[in-house]
Amino acid sequence: MRGEIKEYLAFNEFQARETEKNAATSWFPQQYWEAAAASYHEAATAARLSGQLQKSIALGEKALEMAEKSKEPVLQLQAINELIGGYSSVRNFEKPKGLIQKGFAILEKTPDAHTRNSWGSGLYLQLGIDLMREREYEKAIDAFSQSLRLEEDAQAFRYRVIRNQSSIESGKTNIVSRLTHLGDAYRRAGKLGDVPQTIAQSPAPLSVSTSHPYFWAPFILVGDGR
Repeated sequence: MRGEIKEYLAFNEFQARETEKNAATSWFPQQYWEAAAASYHEAATAARLSGQLQKSIALGEKALEMAEKSKEPVLQLQAINELIGGYSSVRNFEKPKGLIQKGFAILEKTPDAHTRNSWGSGLYLQLGIDLMREREYEKAIDAFSQSLRLEEDAQAFRYRVIRNQSSIESGKTNIVSRLTHLGDAYRRAGKLGDVPQTIAQSPAPLSVSTSHPYFWAPFILVGDGR
């Protein structure tokens, strides 16, 4: 498996560099920037999975550079997401702070609502994780709550428009993940008694009823802190 990942890394890194060269000499470089950003992103992910963490960060930075030239928001957000994971893996927690804010700035200029909801949910999740690390538990509650709300909106769109079962199941997993983080934040803040009221007042309904134990399990698992 590791050998296959290294082969995948080498292939995508080669593709990325060749495509970047093509962009530098083309009168119409847009398609090359987009392709280079995608290949650098794939190479960065492969490098991280193979344990080459510094190389993963370098490739992720190249992915972001190409994505910014392309001005494609999703490519930029993909690169930012990979870099957050890369820097966190080497315990550099300052870089992700700036990347999260850069991601929010990109989303402010993004007209597509589903892109704003799905990627915004992920950014608020990362922000909440960062705040938990700094023991800012009440601020983390706000971040995780916003992440959950946006993920609920994204999930509603998947049900109404996308109608892809794999995407819907992935959305359910995302919602449970956010509930788990939110429950842990409430526990650490000493506010577990406020959890049911907060969820009940959520402005966007969950895609599956909150009475279903599948969604309450995370709060049961985190316990009462004793």
